[in-house]
Amino acid sequence: MATQAHALSYAKDRIHQKDSFLVIGMPGVGVSSFLRSLTLEFSQKDTQQTLYIDLNESRALTEQSFYQHIIDRYNELTQQTLTSITELTSYINENNLHLVIIVDRFEKAVKQLGEEFFDGLRSTIESSGKSVTFICGLDQDLLDIRNYEDIDQFYTLISSFNYYLKPLSKEDSFSFISTLEKERNMSMSDQTKEQLYVLTGGHLRMLKSYILSLDTQEENNEKASVEIASASDSVRFQCQRIYDHLSN
Repeated sequence: MATQAHALSYAKDRIHQKDSFLVIGMPGVGVSSFLRSLTLEFSQKDTQQTLYIDLNESRALTEQSFYQHIIDRYNELTQQTLTSITELTSYINENNLHLVIIVDRFEKAVKQLGEEFFDGLRSTIESSGKSVTFICGLDQDLLDIRNYEDIDQFYTLISSFNYYLKPLSKEDSFSFISTLEKERNMSMSDQTKEQLYVLTGGHLRMLKSYILSLDTQEENNEKASVEIASASDSVRFQCQRIYDHLSN
């Protein structure tokens, strides 16, 4: 409950600042339910409108169908007859509105659409003067979608976004640690897992980085504590880019 409250608080702050951002998780950690909670939190107000889009409803996803889905949903909501994303952006600006577009299953766009799509998405955000903002949820860790070589390019393509990595609960963090522990033939005590959870706050990529920075086999809890502490500086440096995005 604490992590959910923290996530909602973070999202509310970003929305008030008219920031676009990603919500990233893994299957089963509730990204979709989190996005629906946001939709309820930000129901229609005088100057703010909220759309919820589920890309699972788009069978053949293209850049055109992505924006058409948004336009159709907006027309349903407002009884307008807008026909293009440019028209929609102009309407929002002319009426001093803020349109928040919440996109679920965004991993479909990441997998299926190319650089032009992300350039266009960034252009839409920038040309609207942040009057149109996007909250896009991925139900997979980015590293499961793009390999290490592609990840920097992916970050660059959507550089208009601030990155928010949805933290795992303590229970899910322990489960994730245990899975990696078995895969890498490691042996961790509950105390060590507790330390890892506290250090990372349950953020998936931080958890991965800390675990992979440890030796393959721990001799005892004391050694594990030393290893975690000694790994902190290098791992924090590796993940600093992510936290820089969080603080932008």
